[in-house]
Amino acid sequence: MSTNRRDKHHAGRGYWLYGRHPVIHALNNSDRELIELLLTESSKQFFEESGMSPAKLKVPYRIVSNESIQMLLPYGTTHQGVALHTKPLEARYLKEVLLGINSQGKNGRSLLLICDQITDPHNFGAIIRSAAAFGVDALVVPERNQALESASVAKAACGMLEVVPIATVVNIADAMRTLKDAGYWTIGLDANASDDLHVAQKFDKIALVLGAEGEGMRRLTIKNCDLLVKIPMNKRAESLNVSAATAVALYALAKDNI
Repeated sequence: MSTNRRDKHHAGRGYWLYGRHPVIHALNNSDRELIELLLTESSKQFFEESGMSPAKLKVPYRIVSNESIQMLLPYGTTHQGVALHTKPLEARYLKEVLLGINSQGKNGRSLLLICDQITDPHNFGAIIRSAAAFGVDALVVPERNQALESASVAKAACGMLEVVPIATVVNIADAMRTLKDAGYWTIGLDANASDDLHVAQKFDKIALVLGAEGEGMRRLTIKNCDLLVKIPMNKRAESLNVSAATAVALYALAKDNI
């Protein structure tokens, strides 16, 4: 395992991914350490028809019953006849992620997301999916009090967990200062802000900051924002779910990233 990344998160533990999209994307991710693939007869046929013959994959596989897979997963899980035992992706340093962005030669434009303690795995997975859809270069998340990689996150992200780089940091405020030094404008999404979202569209390098469900951004996080913006909405609704708000904001800010 690489020594230039922090790997204490989930160190040494594997977990079961399930569902066709998350599993197929994980199988195609060379950074994944794969342990075992379980398939039903019907899902094996699906894989073969999709050009991914299980016999040619670089992971041991077994044909099992639906019930055998269900026993490994939470009650009621929709697994589509496929489950993949895998090690979690290695956590990345923020500076490593920034070097990767700079190497892409994006003419000075970049869009990042900073998650300030978003704990619901379904929200976090949906945010990752939107990030992939709108060309976000990377997510920045805290190591604690934050939904991290899991089967639920991967399922909600519909395979995009394998696509968007995620940097884990000890301290969000310190990470925001690092991003400012790298030329990013740290822009907080806040329903109580006086400025509308369109004000942020003039910036080329944006780190959009998302607050926790219900509580929003923490005081120190707000203090480290260069600007706070809100999504203009009809007065009938006070706010949007954080994942829905993220999708709206990214659509407005994506510029040439799409």
